[in-house]
Amino acid sequence: MSNQLSSSESGTMTATQYLNDRLYHQQIYHSKKSSTAQNRFVWLRRVEIIAAAFIPVLAIIPADKVACIQLLIGCMGALVTILASWLALGNYQQDWMTHRGTSEALKAQKIYFQTRTGPYAGTEKEELNEQQLLHRLVDNVEAILGNEHLKWQQQKAKPDKPGK
Repeated sequence: MSNQLSSSESGTMTATQYLNDRLYHQQIYHSKKSSTAQNRFVWLRRVEIIAAAFIPVLAIIPADKVACIQLLIGCMGALVTILASWLALGNYQQDWMTHRGTSEALKAQKIYFQTRTGPYAGTEKEELNEQQLLHRLVDNVEAILGNEHLKWQQQKAKPDKPGK
C-alpha cells in the first residue's frame, strides 16, 4: 500500500505529508504550550504558598523588635493577593490541561493511524483503503483541533467573575 493518495500535480496531500506537516507540528505546539502553562502555574503557586506561609511567622515577631514588621506583613499579604490574581487571570492551570489533552489526543490518533488500530482498523465487512484511512485521520485530527479552538474561544469569552 502506498501512502500517496493521488498525483502530486493535483495538490493532494499524502498521509506522510499530513502526518509531518500538520499533525506533528500541532502536537508539538500543544505539548510546548502545555509545558509553558504548567511551569507558570507551578512557579506562581509555589511562590504564593511560600509567601502565605511566612505571614503567620512574621506576625508572631514582636513589633518592638523589628520596626518594619507590620509593613513586611502587609507586603507579603499583597504579594499573595497579586499572585492569586495572576493565577486566576492567566488561566495557566486550565491552559495546561487543555493543551496537554489536545497533545495526547493527537498523539493517540497518530499511533492508531500508523498501527491501523482503533478508528483505523478494518472490520470483517470493510477493509479501508489508504484514501479512506487518510480522510478519517484528517477528520479526526481536525475535529480535535476544532474542539480545542472552540474551548479556547469559550474560555476567553467568559467574563471575569468578581471575587476571584
